Amino acid sequence: MLENKSKVLLPICYIEALERFAFLGFLGIFVFYLMDVFSFSKGEASAISASLGAAIYAFGMFGAYLSDFCLGAKRCVLYGIVFIALGYLVLSFDFLILALIFILLGSVLIKSNITSLLSKTYPNDSEYVFSIFYIFVNIGCFLGQMSAGLLIIHSYKLAFLTAFLSVFCAILVFIFNAKNISDEPIKYDFFKNNIKMILFFIAFVVFLSFFDLLAISKIISIVSVLLLIFFYFFIYKKVENKSEFKKFAFYLLAAVFFYMLIFQGFNTLNILIKNKVQFYVNDYLVPASWYLAFMFLVSIVTSTILSKISKNNNINEALIIAISLFVAASSFIFLGQLSKNDSINPVFILFAYLMLGVSQTCVGIFGLSVVSKVSSVEFKTSTMGIWFLCSAAAQGIEGIIVKYIDFISYEVYLSIQGFFVLFLSLIIFVLHKYLKI
Repeated sequence: MLENKSKVLLPICYIEALERFAFLGFLGIFVFYLMDVFSFSKGEASAISASLGAAIYAFGMFGAYLSDFCLGAKRCVLYGIVFIALGYLVLSFDFLILALIFILLGSVLIKSNITSLLSKTYPNDSEYVFSIFYIFVNIGCFLGQMSAGLLIIHSYKLAFLTAFLSVFCAILVFIFNAKNISDEPIKYDFFKNNIKMILFFIAFVVFLSFFDLLAISKIISIVSVLLLIFFYFFIYKKVENKSEFKKFAFYLLAAVFFYMLIFQGFNTLNILIKNKVQFYVNDYLVPASWYLAFMFLVSIVTSTILSKISKNNNINEALIIAISLFVAASSFIFLGQLSKNDSINPVFILFAYLMLGVSQTCVGIFGLSVVSKVSSVEFKTSTMGIWFLCSAAAQGIEGIIVKYIDFISYEVYLSIQGFFVLFLSLIIFVLHKYLKI
């Protein structure tokens, strides 16, 4: 079965790898770009970076909704990568706001729809397919981090132009393989039936235009948390398997606070490494983004291993996610203790990122598997969108609290979060038999 559909699996994996190469490379240097070019403090730059991620994942739910009830996943993916390519091209000329709008629009359209294409094509092989998918995702993330760290030695412009070329290649891959990807008819009555929601969205965008970038980031952070709560109950009222969907809420809670830790690799941890880790190879200072690239390299290996064992249908996803939370939380507590030193041995950073890389792959693969199991065909994309809203809420919470990094020590900031997630992991571990789906 998989062999007959490989013409769909591999192109989608290539597209996502190219898009992740661009975005993760961009995100790995974005906080430094804001600090160096626009003179934001580390707390402000981290808040803006987190809120961008929150906006992408939060409004991604609207992309999922647009796919299910209007355009279909295939069209959303195509339009999305076109917008994203334009965003990186504009950013290379330092048009920050316009670039962020394009990147946001494109990411909203592609975020949950590309995984939905896989879920719809391989409904009975979700764990194996998402394992393969995650290998490609992490290859793109790893190479993006490596290249961005090298390119910003020359200029940010070169790094952003490279991101544009990567997504442009993704557009070509899509066009050449479009005939193999199933299409869905456009539902034109969507606009008539959802006129209130469309007008509300336009009004919200106009409302945001009256604020500066920092104020917008705060508003988005709050909205991203509220959207997760709203859409969960919105879909919950419509699904038939309500008992399973109640269990799903625990997975969502775990994902929110897990990703709150993981996404800080792109801002607060990145800044910590740049300031306190000095490791030279032939008089060349290893960029901070390369340590994060190591985490994605670990994820590639972990994804490969999981692809071999994920065909076991008796796997308890709740148990794996509980262990993953415990590992990630312990890593954060460890990093908090390291931050007290004036200089940090890079080996310790690599060890922490090893643990984070393994855990984030487990949560990603088995979390998507849970989504695939718990969602009906009718709400497949919308349920996938709820899962991605967890990343929005995670970065929204981070965007709210990260400003305190300008006023308190890294030790306190990282340790408090670590101990909180550690406590949550123990609760899920105790309940893991009940939570099995």
